[in-house]
Amino acid sequence: MSRKGEVVKGPLTAKEIRSATLVIVRLVQRETFQPEILALMDGANRNHRLNGLKAFLDPDYGIVRVGGRIKRAFIPYDSRHQMLLPTKHPITEAIIRQMHLDNLHIGQRGLLAIVRQRYWPLNAKKDGVTRVVTVKMANGAEFKRAVTEVFATVR
Repeated sequence: MSRKGEVVKGPLTAKEIRSATLVIVRLVQRETFQPEILALMDGANRNHRLNGLKAFLDPDYGIVRVGGRIKRAFIPYDSRHQMLLPTKHPITEAIIRQMHLDNLHIGQRGLLAIVRQRYWPLNAKKDGVTRVVTVKMANGAEFKRAVTEVFATVR
């Protein structure tokens, strides 16, 4: 709804999609990473599962992001500091599944590279992508050439 109470119709704008994504990721993180977020807010060097990722709390949006040396690269902010996602959460699975469909059923390694352009699902190599993406290989019957009597006698 707009400010005047009228219903806005039509497709979502890029700004609306981005703000909705940030709100959803923030809610998922608050639900899953509560002790880690409190440790990051305190600035205390506590032992938690995000220490190896050099995680930090984004001051603009309140989202836990991945840090590291790539912060000096000339690439978009979301690619330098990906949003952290839990491993076995329905939202994480939905994001991975949608990216799998958007990229025409790409394989697991390619999908992981695409997902990590914006998000960093924990344990994605070991558990996240392989559990969500089910790729069915075509197991057809082996092709057997019909050998006629003529060819069999000529040999």
